[in-house]
Amino acid sequence: AKVAAKAKEQAQRALLIAQFANIEKAKALAQEAEARAKAAAAAEEKARMEAEKKAAEERAAAEAARRLQEEERIMAETGKAQEEARKAAEEAKRAEEERRWLEEQERIAAEAHRAAEEERRRQEEEERIATEAARAAEEERRRQEEQERLAAEAQRADEAAAAA
Repeated sequence: AKVAAKAKEQAQRALLIAQFANIEKAKALAQEAEARAKAAAAAEEKARMEAEKKAAEERAAAEAARRLQEEERIMAETGKAQEEARKAAEEAKRAEEERRWLEEQERIAAEAHRAAEEERRRQEEEERIATEAARAAEEERRRQEEQERLAAEAQRADEAAAAA
C-alpha cells in the first residue's frame, strides 16, 4: 500500500509537470504567432510605403511623359519626335509594370497578414484549451487528495476501532 501510494504520488507529480510544460508550450506558441503577426504587419507597412513611393514615381513619369509630348510637338520637324515618343512609351510601360508588381506585393502582404491573424487566433484557442485542461487537472488532483484524506481518516478510524 505504501509503494502504491508513493507510485500514485509520483504519477501526480509527473502529471502536474507535464501540464505546466503544456501551458508553457502554448504560451511560447502564442508568442511565436504574435511575432509572426508583427512581422506580417511590418511587411505590409513596407509594401504600402513602397506603393506610395512608386505612385509618386508614376506621377513623375506621367509628368515626364507630358513634357515629352510637348517636346515632341515642338520637335516634330526635326525627326526626333518618333524617338522621344518611343522612349515615353517605354517609360509608361515600365511604370505600369511596376504598378502591377506593387499591387501583387500588397496582395501578398495582406495574405500574409491574414494568415498570421488566423495563426494567432488558433494559438489563442490552443492556449485556452490548455488552460482549461490544467484547471481540470488541478480540480482532479484536489478531488484525489480529498479522497486520500478521507481514506486515511477512515483507516485511522478503523485502526482506532481495532485497537479498542
